[in-house]
Amino acid sequence: MLVTLKRYAYMQLQQFIHYLYTSIIRACFYVLYSYYSKQLWSICIDLKTNILGNFAFPDSTAIYAISFLSYTDIFLVGEIPEHHHLYSITIYDTYGQVLSYYDDLTIELNRDRKYMIEINNLSIPYACVIRIYPDEIKQPNFVLDTYLPIIIDSSGICLAPCMKRIATKQECIQNTNQFTWLYKTLLGLKRIPRNNQELLFTNFHITKMPVSLYFPNTRATYLMLHVHSKTDVIRITGLVPKYDIRGIRYFSYMICDGITTVTDDCVGTSEIDKRHNAVYNIYIASNHQAAYEKGYDKSKDALMIWSETTTYPVVVYREIRMDKDGIHTLTQENSIAYLKDTMGDYYPTVEIL
Repeated sequence: MLVTLKRYAYMQLQQFIHYLYTSIIRACFYVLYSYYSKQLWSICIDLKTNILGNFAFPDSTAIYAISFLSYTDIFLVGEIPEHHHLYSITIYDTYGQVLSYYDDLTIELNRDRKYMIEINNLSIPYACVIRIYPDEIKQPNFVLDTYLPIIIDSSGICLAPCMKRIATKQECIQNTNQFTWLYKTLLGLKRIPRNNQELLFTNFHITKMPVSLYFPNTRATYLMLHVHSKTDVIRITGLVPKYDIRGIRYFSYMICDGITTVTDDCVGTSEIDKRHNAVYNIYIASNHQAAYEKGYDKSKDALMIWSETTTYPVVVYREIRMDKDGIHTLTQENSIAYLKDTMGDYYPTVEIL
């Protein structure tokens, strides 16, 4: 009886702590969203050309732009690039949960690849996030200048420049730096216990992280591999899946800090052989020399290097798939064995060399 009461008390305490943490996050994000709503597209993230906005496990091959808005009804008018892996628009609340989602598969386009979307009855304030995964190497400034949508309020007035103005490059850098620091500070309130299960050092599993706080991509599923030590050289071997406009569009591997959510390095579709069933090898090491000593071949293998500041090393596999199939049907409760059965030959194998 006493054991049962203690267990019940512990569960109640955990629920209270979670509620308190969630309330703090929501309140802080409400303030942040309101503060940054003075400008349109106040935060832009591109890890290929700089390290700004490195938070919430960003993919270095993608370009992100964020506007924080306080209008319950808006119109988005824009254009979708012809060559891309994914173009999406996601509306998030003050806890990073999805309110509305649109992408190139669901957005109706005219002959010029232009669109107009009406979004109604939004809870304010909220974050409007544009994700662009280009399949061609282009300057981020060109992508952002060309494919960021115009935002119009319900009365038909364009919010820039009439009522708001678009952030300048310098303002965007300052905003992104500020928001990144504040985000990581808030995230630091919730410490994630280190998982020392040996099984998770050599097997990917469905992540049990609080994904909503990380502004998840609706079309993406995330697998995670815990890393025992950054001094280990790891080789990941896998088969390239079949790409399809309505199936798998893109996949990538990232090495990150599981606490700060910073991405140290990333290998995406553009760095991997795109032929169906082609074998790929990705090495992960603390430095280039260690990788070469363990068999890394620059001519055919990919390589990711840990940052010296990372204290909780994890490997994240991101798969963007447009249909609800494969690993996108799984939940955090599914076992590693079930995950392996679902992915079959495409489940990546992990070796500690």
